[in-house]
Amino acid sequence: MGNARPAARARSGCLKRSHRLAHGEGRASDADYLVRIADNIPGGRTICAFGEACSWPVQSFVGKFKDEIVARGVADEERRARQGAGPTAEMKLAASPQV
Repeated sequence: MGNARPAARARSGCLKRSHRLAHGEGRASDADYLVRIADNIPGGRTICAFGEACSWPVQSFVGKFKDEIVARGVADEERRARQGAGPTAEMKLAASPQV
């Protein structure tokens, strides 16, 4: 495995969770997930400076707005439960076999 891959995968995970929150598909657990991923990148766990640079904004905005992020995730979960929402088109696409 390359030395930049862990940082790239963590960045991708943070971007997906952030995008989901911003578009009404959040979960109550997203804030904790973002912190866990962002905290795992710095401190010599990767030699990639890009990884550390990507983790700092996530650590900052979750640290300052964790309550709001959790509330947004809970509200999104409740809204989906009331609507009886099944998988979104994006979820179906992500779950489909890659050809």
